[in-house]
Amino acid sequence: MMDRSQAGIRCRTRRHVSTAEGMLPRHSHGTIRYELDNLDRRLVFIDWDNGMTVLVFPHEIEVLEEERLGDSRGRGQECLEESDFAPLDYRTAA
Repeated sequence: MMDRSQAGIRCRTRRHVSTAEGMLPRHSHGTIRYELDNLDRRLVFIDWDNGMTVLVFPHEIEVLEEERLGDSRGRGQECLEESDFAPLDYRTAA
């Protein structure tokens, strides 16, 4: 099933991620397009800022302040510390 509830939220990779389109370096930024379940695995489809558009596992990314792309409130321009990032964890979600 496709889930678009996180669509538009900014994220970044937690570590280097090897994909079909090439390597995504640690801390690469992108925008979540949708999430889906495939063969009992949760996958997240992301448009990366470097131009790649690939699926990754939820444990490979973390959400940046739950900020959505196009948010006009001006958030996200300030410097963030590591403690400001909340990891996505779908293993405990229903």
